[in-house]
Amino acid sequence: MAIQIKKAQKKIEKEAIRQKIVLATQKAIAPPAEPTSRMDMAINIARNAFSVWQGISLGMKVVRSIQTICKRK
Repeated sequence: MAIQIKKAQKKIEKEAIRQKIVLATQKAIAPPAEPTSRMDMAINIARNAFSVWQGISLGMKVVRSIQTICKRK
């Protein structure tokens, strides 16, 4: 009887964790909300520009590390 109770509790825990993962994934993938004012639009533009800058700088770091690895051989 105790084993069945523990199995049921674990099943509930697993379902709760799965729901958290699903919600986090949906939140991460969801498109951004439409701006309602000029300030929101400016913030979105700044956010997008920062994201692009981060992507470029990360890409440059990856390329440099690959170049360093290739030079060593």
